[in-house]
Amino acid sequence: MPAPAWPDWFLRPWYRLNHAFIFASGTLGFSFRFEGVRHMPRRGPVLVVANHQCFLDSVLVGLAVTRTLHYLARKSLFDNPVLGAFLPTVNVHPVDNAGAATGGIKAVLEVLKAGHPVLLFPEGERTWTGKMQPLKAGVHLLAKRAPAPILPVGIAGGFEAFPRTAKLPTLSPLFMPATRGALAASVGEPLDTERLLKLPREEFLQVVFDAIQAARHRAERLRRKWG
Repeated sequence: MPAPAWPDWFLRPWYRLNHAFIFASGTLGFSFRFEGVRHMPRRGPVLVVANHQCFLDSVLVGLAVTRTLHYLARKSLFDNPVLGAFLPTVNVHPVDNAGAATGGIKAVLEVLKAGHPVLLFPEGERTWTGKMQPLKAGVHLLAKRAPAPILPVGIAGGFEAFPRTAKLPTLSPLFMPATRGALAASVGEPLDTERLLKLPREEFLQVVFDAIQAARHRAERLRRKWG
């Protein structure tokens, strides 16, 4: 993974500045609510896993946790000169196919071994129906090769606000009547990776799935009601 072109003294406040801007946008534009930030370990590597509902999910998870996250994105996004210059400054790493692909696994392992938290969507792609899809086996392989706490995060409202078939999101402005575009996220308690790795792979995946699903249900209850 190439070193960033910008020094740390610039990148850290730059990330926080972007975080503040997105937080204001999410709160004002989508009535975004979140809970459970205390569950995020304060230091060391963390594998943050979340359900994948829409294009906004990465920034929503970034808002819901207290630490600076690292992210994966399709390498093709970096072909755009503007995005190619911006994305590395907010800890986005290019991979051929984010998720279970070899490039994605290698990138995640490098981030974890460097002691940083990294976000992964173990379903592998955005949902087509709003329901969670079975998890890919890549998350089990990552846990075996770089044991770290697994932090489940549930997102609610993303599918209603910005399904993958839509070109633009549906807003739910904070000071106006709520719409289906209201968003929420819930951070669950870290899972004991050492204990989970004693389970067969399918049981491991089911436990992680259930933890994300439970967090998603909490986020749904937290979400601003409409209709």
